[in-house]
Amino acid sequence: MPAIVHRFSLGIPEFDLFSSLSFGCALVASLILLYIFLAKFNSILRVSFFTAALSNIFFQWPMFLISDVLQESLENPYWHFFVVQISVFVLLSYGILTTSNFTRAFHPEKISFRRGHLFFSIFLGALLVFLYLRKVPFDCTALYAVLFDPQVTLLAREVSIKFAGSFIATSSFGAFTNALAPVVIALSVAMIWHALRTRNILQLVLFPLVILAAVFVCMLSGAKGLLLPSIIVILVASILWNRSFIRKGIAAAASMLLLFGSLVVFEVVRDRGWSEAGAYPFGQCTAQLGACDQGKELILSLYKRDASLGLYKDRIQALEKELKIACEKPKEGAPNQSPWSYDDLDIAPKTERAVDEAARSYLEGVIYRALVIPTQVAAWHFLYVEEMGSPGFAAMPFARRLTGSSVNMPELVYQKYGSVFAHGDKTSTSTSPTSFLLAYPAYLGVVGLVLSLLAVIITDIIVSVLLLRVPNALYPIGVGLAAVISFNFILSDFVTVMLSHGGAVAIALMAFFAVTRDGHVLRNALDLLKITRKQQD
Repeated sequence: MPAIVHRFSLGIPEFDLFSSLSFGCALVASLILLYIFLAKFNSILRVSFFTAALSNIFFQWPMFLISDVLQESLENPYWHFFVVQISVFVLLSYGILTTSNFTRAFHPEKISFRRGHLFFSIFLGALLVFLYLRKVPFDCTALYAVLFDPQVTLLAREVSIKFAGSFIATSSFGAFTNALAPVVIALSVAMIWHALRTRNILQLVLFPLVILAAVFVCMLSGAKGLLLPSIIVILVASILWNRSFIRKGIAAAASMLLLFGSLVVFEVVRDRGWSEAGAYPFGQCTAQLGACDQGKELILSLYKRDASLGLYKDRIQALEKELKIACEKPKEGAPNQSPWSYDDLDIAPKTERAVDEAARSYLEGVIYRALVIPTQVAAWHFLYVEEMGSPGFAAMPFARRLTGSSVNMPELVYQKYGSVFAHGDKTSTSTSPTSFLLAYPAYLGVVGLVLSLLAVIITDIIVSVLLLRVPNALYPIGVGLAAVISFNFILSDFVTVMLSHGGAVAIALMAFFAVTRDGHVLRNALDLLKITRKQQD
C-alpha cells in the first residue's frame, strides 16, 4: 500500500519543485488573508474568506508538510496540488472583488436583543430534538451508553445515527447541533452577561440551565466534536460583541476553555470503567429502529479485527446473541422473550479495560487529526480514482435519482484505505468523507472543480445578503453560523452540509432574523429580494 494510506511522522520535507510550490502558495495565501484581516476586518467575515482561510490551514500547509508522501503515493500529485491552490485563490479573488458589495459596518456598542429571537430559537430547537428522539429513544443514544455502558459508546454512535433510517430524524439532529444549539447558547451567554449587569437572579439561574440543556442534547450522539459549532459561534460572537482587545481576548480564552473543558469531561466520563457493561440495549434498539440486517452486518464486520469500535471478542459475541434474540420473530402463542438482560446470555461482558498497545498522547493525536487527516483522506479519494477509475456522476449527491445508479465513495474509500490506516478495522458503517472542494474534482475533473467553487460562491452570496440585513446584535451570531458552514465545507459533501449538517437551517435562521428585525416582516422580505436582484445584476 502507498505511504499515504499509513500513519506517518510529520516533519519539514526536502525542498523540490512540488514542495517549493506548495510552500510558496500556502505562504502567499496566508499573507493575503493576514492583510485582509488586519486592514479590512469586516470584509473578511464571509463564507468565501472563511472557506479560503480554512483551506489554507487544513489543505495548503499540510500539503507542504506531507509533500514527499503525496509525491510517493500519487501518480499525478500535481492535479491534487492544482485543485487545492486554485480553490483557495479563486475564493480569495472572488471575495476581494466583491468586498464593496457585502461589507457591513458593525457597531458593538449598539447591542440590544429581542428576546423573541431567543425564544423562537429555543422552540425550534426543541421541535428538532423531538423529531430526533421520536425516532431514536434516549436509551438508544450514544449519550446513554456514555453514562451507563461506556464500553459500547462507539457502537452506540453508529446505532443512534446510522441505524436511525430516517432522513428527518438525522437531519433534525444535525440542524440542532450545527445551527440551533449554537444560536441558543450564544444568546443565552449574552443574556447571562445582561443579567449580571442588571443583577437579575432569575435569569442568572435560568439561562445557564438552557446552556446545559443544549450541550446535553448535542452529546446525544456521543460525538464530542458536535460541540465545536457552538464553540465557533460563541467565539466569533463574543469577539465581535466586545470592543476592547482585552475583552476580545478574554472571550476567546473563555471559549477555548469551554471547548477543552467539555472534551476533558467527556473523556473522563467515557473512560471511567466498565462497571455497567450490558446496560446499553443494543439488540432492542437495533430491532426497534428496523435495522436488524444492518446490525448483523455490523457485528460480522467487528469480528475482522480485535478491538473494532473498542470491543473485544467476548463482548461482540454477547452483542451478537442479544441481537439475535431481539430480531427473532416470536412463535405464535409464545410469550415475548425479553432480550435485554445479560442474564439471558451465556457469555459475560468484559469488565476490565484493555490497554491500547498503539496508544499515543492525546495532544499528538489532536495535532495529527487537525493537520494531516483532512489532506490525507482527501488524497485517498484521488488515489482511489487513479487505481480504480473515476466513478463520474455516480458519486455525486442524488445520482441515483438522476442517473439510476450511485456509488458511495466515502464507504468504498474507507474499506480500501481507511481500514488499512485503522489496522484492519473493517467496521461496516465506517466511512472516509472529505470536502467536496476536493472530492468533486477528483471524480469529475475540471467540471467538478467548477461545480464545487460555484457551490461555495452561491452560498456566499446568499449568506452575505442575509448578513447585511440581520439585526446588529445578531450579526455576530450570523457570522458565527457562516463560519460553521465553512468549517463543514472542509469536511463533507455540499449536500450533506446543507441537509444533514444544518447549513440550510442556519441560512433559514439568518433569513428569519433579517425579516423580523423590526416587526415589518413583509417590507423586510421585499427588501431582501431587492438586494438579491441587485447583486445578480
